[in-house]
Amino acid sequence: YTCLSYVWGKSYDEHFEILIEEPDYHRSGTFSVRRNLNDFLEVARIKHHSISLWIDAICIDQDNNQERNHQVEQMGEIYRNATRVFA
Repeated sequence: YTCLSYVWGKSYDEHFEILIEEPDYHRSGTFSVRRNLNDFLEVARIKHHSISLWIDAICIDQDNNQERNHQVEQMGEIYRNATRVFA
């Protein structure tokens, strides 16, 4: 998998709705993302047609404090085990 390291942006930044449809992914559905992440995903879709991405804002349930805290503790390992990191 490939990790994306990025700045989330300001809470008042423009938001975009994206749809993730992966049958084996437990968080498939519609997600609200900020412009910087939306722009990255548009470029990644063109340049890297089938790439497995780990993006914290999507892969971590941001509404679940317990999961979010646990995943934040694991982020060093998540990035270390990635085949590459986009920053």
